[in-house]
Amino acid sequence: MRPIARLLLPALSIVLVGCGGGGSLPDSYSILNGQQIRKALEGQAGNVVVLNFWATWCVPCRQEFPALVALDEKYRRDGVRVIGVSVDDVADLEEKVRPFIRAVGAKFPIWIKATGDPMDFMEALNPQLSGAIPETMIYNRRGNVVEILAGEQTFEQFEAAIKPLL
Repeated sequence: MRPIARLLLPALSIVLVGCGGGGSLPDSYSILNGQQIRKALEGQAGNVVVLNFWATWCVPCRQEFPALVALDEKYRRDGVRVIGVSVDDVADLEEKVRPFIRAVGAKFPIWIKATGDPMDFMEALNPQLSGAIPETMIYNRRGNVVEILAGEQTFEQFEAAIKPLL
């Protein structure tokens, strides 16, 4: 196998999952743009969604991640869906993103931001996003964004944001 093929095969093995109806979410490690994420979230009506933007190179993101894992574990049965959107480079999936997710024990979906203009990504998803990370969007059960949390959050801060929505 040629060297370039060896480098590309892991990246090509990531399947871009369609964001159809039925309330199903794309698989973990799907590469999605802002419009695809927005479409996937439309199928989550009835759930409280915690959509967190993060990266492995972001120290506050790494520090807040255990709070997201705990939130998912405590509230999943109550209809809370935690979803992580990594803004790491797609090429860092195998070497950085997957090992980090395994290390923190996250069992919720982790999506990877598709390459392209970050401003287009944010505009397609929600123009109110600052672009700073970590940043978390909280959706109510009707699928409306009710809060955007900028910066590192604690478990207690996440819990305070979702409890009125349960």
